[in-house]
Amino acid sequence: FPVTICWQEKKIEHAASVSNLTLTLAIGTVAFGLTLLEKKHVIPGASWSPKLFIASQFLLLISAAFAFMGMASRLEDFSATAQAARLRDMTNRNEAQLAEAREIAESAGKRTKFYLICQVSCFAIGIASLAAVIIIANTL
Repeated sequence: FPVTICWQEKKIEHAASVSNLTLTLAIGTVAFGLTLLEKKHVIPGASWSPKLFIASQFLLLISAAFAFMGMASRLEDFSATAQAARLRDMTNRNEAQLAEAREIAESAGKRTKFYLICQVSCFAIGIASLAAVIIIANTL
């Protein structure tokens, strides 16, 4: 039992680190992209190049939005888990309330995982799109 808790803590800590790193890189990359646009380094070589640039910036912002939704979901998960622990430790506990708190915590945990996957996916596609635009612009 304690080993499982240790691994769960490490997993939560790692997921939070990945989310925070991805959020930081996404916001930094949006700023970098806007700087490129301002300095006119992104040359619309093909008709799809400006569209791909806009899509990359949009995906990076969506990635940041998923990060914030994941943070809110994590807070809900922690709160529900704490409430379930308090209810579990009570001598005259209400089993229905305990089951509800556990269900809320489980649901929030699944949402958090989903948001993290969406965040990292949007980030990866956004970075790849921006890289393609930069490569195309520098080869023309």
